[in-house]
Amino acid sequence: MATTLALLSLVIQVLKAILGFLLCPILLHYPQKIISLCSSVIFLSEAHPDMIGSDGVATPENYQKDLEYLKRKVDAGADLIITQLFYGIDIFLEFVNDCRQIGINCPIVPRIMAINNYKGFLQMTSFCKTKIPAEVTAALEPIKDNEEAVRAYGIHLGTEVCKKILAHGIKTLHLYTLNMEKSALAILMNLGLIDESKITRSLPWRRPTNVFVQRKMFVQYFGLIVPRATYQEP
Repeated sequence: MATTLALLSLVIQVLKAILGFLLCPILLHYPQKIISLCSSVIFLSEAHPDMIGSDGVATPENYQKDLEYLKRKVDAGADLIITQLFYGIDIFLEFVNDCRQIGINCPIVPRIMAINNYKGFLQMTSFCKTKIPAEVTAALEPIKDNEEAVRAYGIHLGTEVCKKILAHGIKTLHLYTLNMEKSALAILMNLGLIDESKITRSLPWRRPTNVFVQRKMFVQYFGLIVPRATYQEP
């Protein structure tokens, strides 16, 4: 009985993978023929977790397969790509360059997740098989039991990552909040993208949207939906 259930579970997983692979480009392509939509797709700049081996990296062949499938999605009608979280800026920039090399020219939006607590950070990076730079590990290890210190470092790291990304001409950011918006707000204030004087106490209704001081810069915050024309890169 246990063997039968295990086999059935494996068959279901295989079918889900095959259907997902086949249907995603179709789901992107045909709605565009009916109505004008802004479609985004997710991509892990270090490759899909299933493609990453026990050594923490994907083989060049698997990484290339992921890129080719991503191009199929873009060719089918995706307007922009949103990455999974990352902490290695060079990995993200290399991914952007690799996309451009194979003809993926749509905007690529980097997802930034501030570190709010050590345990949550390890869980998320482990689940996504995200590579953690040695300097991040070295900075966190001595303070991992001090939640306030971890949060402060997370804000500092998030700010520096965003600064370097913006310096390379990327004009769109996506910040995870995970129901803990204070770190995301602190990063935006450090970047000069929010006027702190316009942020009021927490209220049970939506915050005003006029806190952003640079309207040419779009920051996805709390799931804002922005018209297609907003996404522009040089």
